[in-house]
Amino acid sequence: DWLVRSADPRGVVLGYDHRFGRGREGSAQLLREKGLSVREVPPVVWGGKPVSSSRIREALLRGNVAEAHHLLGYPYSIGGNVREGRKEARLLGTPTANISWPEGKVRPPAGIYTGWAHITPRFPGPVREGLPALLYLPPQGELEVHLLTENRNLYGLSLRVGFLEYLRPHATFESQASLEKQIQEDVAAARRYFGL
Repeated sequence: DWLVRSADPRGVVLGYDHRFGRGREGSAQLLREKGLSVREVPPVVWGGKPVSSSRIREALLRGNVAEAHHLLGYPYSIGGNVREGRKEARLLGTPTANISWPEGKVRPPAGIYTGWAHITPRFPGPVREGLPALLYLPPQGELEVHLLTENRNLYGLSLRVGFLEYLRPHATFESQASLEKQIQEDVAAARRYFGL
């Protein structure tokens, strides 16, 4: 009733499974009963199933950022200002830019990923291509971004990062030597991914 009174629409377009109102009782059928012309948009299907926000969220929570990329049509991304960290990665020869994880944003599992990185100006839209990067997402805290083709001071700059591929899960190491060896293997795997 409110829609008819306030907007007097010529028609309404809804997704094939859209529900609205109290208890999600509203539907395309209800709108038709109110005399409105309704067009229901069929689902976009990928891999034999409809694309949905739930499906994207589930892919991300499994660490399948490549599937989320296909479902979204662009890489899943986060952005923020680069903060100064503990500078431990710099001592290991792989300096990183640290970005706080945005509150409320779906967080893939802790691990190592490849991704695109865009430096200022801050892009509000999807991250398609940029600088190839190795991404370290710890179990908690900030995302660490190592640029594979550049080495410059990014403190205070805005960085937007798009996740491309999951390389391996988070791990702890018994020695500094084993950590350094794994970091070099991660960098090599990321470089291979980008064909560098």
